[in-house]
Amino acid sequence: MSSAGERPEPSLADVLGGRGGALDATVPVVVFVAVFVLGDALGWPSAVAWSGGAAVLAAAVLAVVRLAGGRRPRAVLIGLLGVAVAALVAAYTGRAVDFFLVQIITNAASALAWAASIVIRWPLLGVVVGTALGQRTAWRRDPYLMRGYQRAS
Repeated sequence: MSSAGERPEPSLADVLGGRGGALDATVPVVVFVAVFVLGDALGWPSAVAWSGGAAVLAAAVLAVVRLAGGRRPRAVLIGLLGVAVAALVAAYTGRAVDFFLVQIITNAASALAWAASIVIRWPLLGVVVGTALGQRTAWRRDPYLMRGYQRAS
């Protein structure tokens, strides 16, 4: 419990980005797909480039809103950079599906890291939750928590 004047501890949902984080991850993708489908249906010669530009614009608008709302600039800019890189990859190859290539590679690397963390008995979920809850590495001494974090990871 925090006393008067102290900032409350952020919840796990806040640490992970909450609803705003989900919106930031979803809106540019939906915009990309919608503009590509429309552009392709209308026969635009560079529908991929237009949809990539629209996705970057949507991410930029979200970034401005998030920065104005007090979000950390680093997190906002990393999200914007991710959309920009995805749009550049798709524009370079000329294939709309390649907009998702960076995220697929990132997810594969993440899955590999999570699997490795389980094998070496340092499940990443335990590291993240233990850090967020201020437990540090105390969870590793509890066999039930260790097993739970390994299964959940």
